[in-house]
Amino acid sequence: MTSSILGIPFEGDVVEAICHYQTILLQADARIDRYFARIDADENSYRTMGERYHITESAARDPARCPADKLKRMKEAFELSRVEEYNAFFAPWQQLIELLHEARRHTKLSGTAEELLQRIRVGAELLDNVADRRATLVDKLSTLQEDVIALVHVNNIVLRRGVNARWAQSFSDPDDMFHMPNRKGEEWQMFRAWIWSLPETQRAVQAGRSVDEIAAETLYKDDESMVRE
Repeated sequence: MTSSILGIPFEGDVVEAICHYQTILLQADARIDRYFARIDADENSYRTMGERYHITESAARDPARCPADKLKRMKEAFELSRVEEYNAFFAPWQQLIELLHEARRHTKLSGTAEELLQRIRVGAELLDNVADRRATLVDKLSTLQEDVIALVHVNNIVLRRGVNARWAQSFSDPDDMFHMPNRKGEEWQMFRAWIWSLPETQRAVQAGRSVDEIAAETLYKDDESMVRE
């Protein structure tokens, strides 16, 4: 029997063809897992960038100091206050997830050689679509990463020019069970609003935690230099 997979001839009997196609479907399933992992990594990267953005001083986010186009992109990405805004930002990633679930439905291993081959063709088309879309999203995140790096550089200059303490420099209040920022001004309110927009914050608040506690925990989880007793 001469079979083909995406135009590539396959020489062998029906059993061999089925085994061959099943192997390709297993490889497609593994590729789907890798895409899911990359989407998770994209979301983690977004959160890291958001934390770096919000840790900067409002003085650094001045168009006179940082290019307006960069500030606009970062504002649209990180100055969120509702979970609906977060979901809107991540809607393209959610579309990828839906495409991946659809592709996975075409990785079933049972069936005739012709059925398996058809699944391979449909799945390959779906995964090519995922690859093209994700490439655009990777570019978007890469641009945001460059923007945040530029802002952090500007922020360092602002701090060297005489800001007495970073807004996020914490103090330990004996009445609190967690550190809170030195200044609860504009920066803290914007950071707190962004934290509130995250889906996991919504779930944590429903479970009884406060937004302030979650925001402070996020703010000081990695940077011990910003915590002073």
